Amino acid sequence: MTIIFDESNSFNKLLPLTYLRSYFDLVVGALTLRKRAEISEINCYFVKRNPFYLDEFQSQNFSYDDKDIIINESVYISNEELKRISNINVNSHSVFLANDRIVGYTADLLNKNDLKSSNRVSINATILEKPYDVIRVNKAAIQEDLVFLAKFYEEKKISNNKIGKYGIYSNGDFYIEDNVFLDTRSGPIVIEDGAYIQAFTRIEGPSYIGKNAQIVSFCNIRKSYIGNHCVVGGELSNSIILDYTNSRHSSYIGDSYIATWVNIGAHTVTSNLKHTYGIIRYDDLGKIYQTGLTKFGAIISDFSKTSIGCLILSGKSTGFSSIVNFLQTKSIPSFTIWQGMKEEAYEFYFDSAVETAKRYMSKKGVDFTYSLYKTFQKIYEATKEDRLKFNAKKETLRF
Repeated sequence: MTIIFDESNSFNKLLPLTYLRSYFDLVVGALTLRKRAEISEINCYFVKRNPFYLDEFQSQNFSYDDKDIIINESVYISNEELKRISNINVNSHSVFLANDRIVGYTADLLNKNDLKSSNRVSINATILEKPYDVIRVNKAAIQEDLVFLAKFYEEKKISNNKIGKYGIYSNGDFYIEDNVFLDTRSGPIVIEDGAYIQAFTRIEGPSYIGKNAQIVSFCNIRKSYIGNHCVVGGELSNSIILDYTNSRHSSYIGDSYIATWVNIGAHTVTSNLKHTYGIIRYDDLGKIYQTGLTKFGAIISDFSKTSIGCLILSGKSTGFSSIVNFLQTKSIPSFTIWQGMKEEAYEFYFDSAVETAKRYMSKKGVDFTYSLYKTFQKIYEATKEDRLKFNAKKETLRF
């Protein structure tokens, strides 16, 4: 029996985080769904439907067995639950429900419309309807993921400046300068090979520091994920930062999700709590959603930038390859430059966006490939209407 995760149309729900990846390749906690299955050696197959990027995982010829389980909703499933599902003795004509909502079915129902008369099997999964749902599950997910990863990693014996019952784990060698404090009272800390942590930094678990990441002096990290090749300073709390993103200088990132190749300007602050301690609403380019969360910061898509002294109000998103200057009071679409002091939007011209991305990637020693260029084109064309509705000016922004 194989668990088949069919992306279906779910990538639309999680934009702007899913322009460069399918939901099952989106880090939630400390792992992607694909990586969870790989580590646990669970027989899974992933069907990509996202039209924006070329799939780095080449699909093999595949045929469905009647008892294969097809999951066609974007879901978060823990390591333990994924293992349990893989061991279910599946009956044919079965549907799978999460909180009484159908999220999958056996393959023998693939071309049938009537699912109501089928066997009903409940699974413990969280449906990811909007990007803020990732923040909702992140605290529990990162704790569960790091306890899971610790089984496969070597525990590093660090006696000085460490408190807590959980360990420090790594799959290689990393370097910690003097006067770094590690707090594992709430969960483990995983530090990947090549990471460098400078003096006077505090890291509170559960936290994950990626391969070749650099943590700058006086950084305060709490219950967060930092991807490979990142440079991070300032304060970070219950947040996810994906690979090759820089937030070197003093800043505050709380309850936020920041994708790849983002540059966070000095003194950028994300607001993640209302003065009233009430529920934060999510601005999805003008469509407002109640998140049910009292703590939620920002969503920042790939290749975007914030200026020095940038203030981002809670529940706002920044689209793909966009720039936010000074104050963000509303979500902005892809390929947009936002002048927050005057609340004016300007189109980030395609050629300029590509050239900016090339320069940034070259500083990290990574090539801007032709396939990535085609992805930029697809996203730029697909988001033209968003910029039109946002009244983005087609002229040069001048200060």
